[in-house]
Amino acid sequence: ETTSFSAIIQHNLEPEIYSIKGLKAFLKIAEQKKLKNFPIHIKIDTGMHRLGFEEADLNELIVKIKNNKQLTIKSIFSHLAASDEDEHKQFTHLQIIKLTLQLILSSLMLLQQKHLAPLVVMLKLRLLLLVFLVWFIQLITVLIRQIIYLIQFVQVVIL
Repeated sequence: ETTSFSAIIQHNLEPEIYSIKGLKAFLKIAEQKKLKNFPIHIKIDTGMHRLGFEEADLNELIVKIKNNKQLTIKSIFSHLAASDEDEHKQFTHLQIIKLTLQLILSSLMLLQQKHLAPLVVMLKLRLLLLVFLVWFIQLITVLIRQIIYLIQFVQVVIL
């Protein structure tokens, strides 16, 4: 992990940073090598609890990156545990909503520091609302299906 940062930089690869410890180690090497705007990818934990910045780490992450000239965030991502399995759709939707919320909250903190137009914030909040509404509708649909199955089961047992 952190011991390979020098080789990653040497070969112009883009590291995946998923912890405060890793970020600090990368920043230390970046400072030694006098890097400017080196691209990194940030991994957010949305519920699998394997790798990724936890929600509690986001404030420190933002403080470390907001005015840093040595790196640039190329992407922010997460891992969906079971996105291809129908029985885990609700968990997947919760992961997506959690990542979206974390990204929006992080953006808001960065936006305040950079004084970007409130329109950007409004658009991101609308996107969050749209994602939440889609998830909520899907959740209600699943619940209605379960109620229908239960009613059908009860009818079969009674009749």
